[in-house]
Amino acid sequence: MVPDPPVQRPHPPVWLVGAWRVGARRQPSLERAARWQGWLPQVVDGDWRGNPRSPDELATMLALVRTAREASGLPWRGFDVCVEGELHGDDPRGRDVAAWQQAGATWWVESAWGLERTPAGRAELTRRITAGPPPA
Repeated sequence: MVPDPPVQRPHPPVWLVGAWRVGARRQPSLERAARWQGWLPQVVDGDWRGNPRSPDELATMLALVRTAREASGLPWRGFDVCVEGELHGDDPRGRDVAAWQQAGATWWVESAWGLERTPAGRAELTRRITAGPPPA
């Protein structure tokens, strides 16, 4: 049996991972992400592969994505930028969510990749969930 089609038309929002290759002349990964409804930024810089390291780095990347999006004739309004980090863990990037928002982030994903699958790890995850989002 075929499932019902999605309610949203033409489809639910699609967010693509788009990697900024620091120093590269062309950025095909960012250009591709810019054509969809949202972007999960990643950085490739020498040995570093991961999330943006600072709000300033995100803003630099975002300028490239915005340029690519506008060059494709797509509106900027409604485009989502999803940043991942830890508000309640050891990741210092998550301590100032307002700075990430000012840099252009529209969503925050609380990451827990480093938590071990042990009772202590589950307790830490529960503590973070209970703490909830930062004050607005």
